[in-house]
Amino acid sequence: MISDVRITPAAGFADGTTQVQLSAAATDPNNDLSNLTVDLSSIEGANNHPMALINGRYEASFVVMGNAPAGPRTFNITATDAKGNTAQASANYTVWARATSDIIWDGDTKNEGIPLAGGTSNPESRIFVAQTGGNKAPISMRAHLQPGPEPYAYVTWDFAEFNDARMIDFRPKRYLNFSILVPNGGGRQDFDLQIYFKDRFGESTQSLNLKAGGYLTSFTGNYQQVRIPIADLLRNSTIDASKIAWMGLLAERLPTLGSHVQVDDIYLSGSPVADVTIETQPALCGGRGKIEVKSIIGGTSNYRFRFANSAWQTSPLFENVPQGTWDVRIEGDNGFVYIETVVIPGTPGIQGALQVDNAAGNVDLTMTTGSGNYTYQWSNGATTQDLSNVPSGTYEVLVTDNTRGCTLRLTATVARAGAVTFAVRNANCLIYGTITATVTGGTGGYRYFIDGVANPSGADNNVFNQLIPGTYTIRVTGNGGLDFTQDVTVGGLMNNMSIGNTVNNHHGDIDITMSGAAADIPTCGRMAP
Repeated sequence: MISDVRITPAAGFADGTTQVQLSAAATDPNNDLSNLTVDLSSIEGANNHPMALINGRYEASFVVMGNAPAGPRTFNITATDAKGNTAQASANYTVWARATSDIIWDGDTKNEGIPLAGGTSNPESRIFVAQTGGNKAPISMRAHLQPGPEPYAYVTWDFAEFNDARMIDFRPKRYLNFSILVPNGGGRQDFDLQIYFKDRFGESTQSLNLKAGGYLTSFTGNYQQVRIPIADLLRNSTIDASKIAWMGLLAERLPTLGSHVQVDDIYLSGSPVADVTIETQPALCGGRGKIEVKSIIGGTSNYRFRFANSAWQTSPLFENVPQGTWDVRIEGDNGFVYIETVVIPGTPGIQGALQVDNAAGNVDLTMTTGSGNYTYQWSNGATTQDLSNVPSGTYEVLVTDNTRGCTLRLTATVARAGAVTFAVRNANCLIYGTITATVTGGTGGYRYFIDGVANPSGADNNVFNQLIPGTYTIRVTGNGGLDFTQDVTVGGLMNNMSIGNTVNNHHGDIDITMSGAAADIPTCGRMAP
């Protein structure tokens, strides 16, 4: 005979660390009791885990591993005597699910269900999916509540469509959350909207008024976030909370033409273990986000916090958290344990690389991720993607992804074999211009080119003569990979006029004529008397 079965704690998370103590008293009239075992297969454990006799009671200690399914579990205890006779007893245990935010319906990510056949108060009242009007994304659930012949109206949405796998389990959650939009306050000052749920057998939860129940103060005409404790819905209800199939919307005070309602982002959150509020900051552009435990109601004290397999900390703030899914574990006095799975959303950053051609003074920027819609700002003022023929130095570029709003900074150093500078003498009247190229920091072997050909004065001559006003492409090469090209402009105005004269000795006149010059002739010199 097995009696006085005790289990401590009677509930916990499947975390592989929390110790569960199970004990029982056992007697045998023939005093030939052989052993006691407990079947832990309901939590993915052994089906004959031994119980040891300690101080007159049979005891077993074990942990609930992470692969154990959440929900109520039963541990069957078997006593066996020497003749093979058996007796049985059991202990109940609840495996808490990690607190998560689980979507019930979102038109753009989980658009499941149909209007329940016969689930409206009259043909004019209806509920349907619209391709527009969503809260954060286009698709929304819409309802029209039309009175007649009764002064009230209701509509019903069927989430499960008689599919057990799609029925919703409210038991491991604490809150029902959804976004709602009611235009024009519902059309009446005293308009209120009720929400309720039914299980697969038609049993209903409480029907809760959003305004009268204090979940909203008014209907603003914009999307509003509603948060309802599941305990409020289940209070005094015989519903099977593990098999929720339908959602109903009901209004009792309606204008003659009825009221419109838009619903979106319906999800369950929290855990019955404790009322914990956690806020997050997304990790945008490949950066880092934040997780902060803002409040704990229903716990104990002296809390400590950590991620799975990380060190404990007394601060409830986790910073520099990458995008991803994180299990936040909270422990406190008297064995308090709470685990919540938190998702840090984010957007990927942009990436790129710089490649430097020191010989040519070029910096090539290649973007490897991003939208492709970029702007560039270089430290030397350039706004092109790449730099060409720049002198030695360090260059930083700020790349902005105009679609995502992300930025990227990269730095490159150009170390050319030599620095080339140019001195220009402009052309003036009949005097041609010159360009003088000077190399500093090079190693010799210089050759000079103008407009693609060697300097007519000699390829090793650094002075270019006989230049009229205009822009010339000067290239300088040398040892060590020096290869520098730059456009250089010679200014000034050439005077190509010719002067003729006619002398009239009889009258003593001199007639001067000029040709080949513009009307506006600069003074290039003076005429001797």
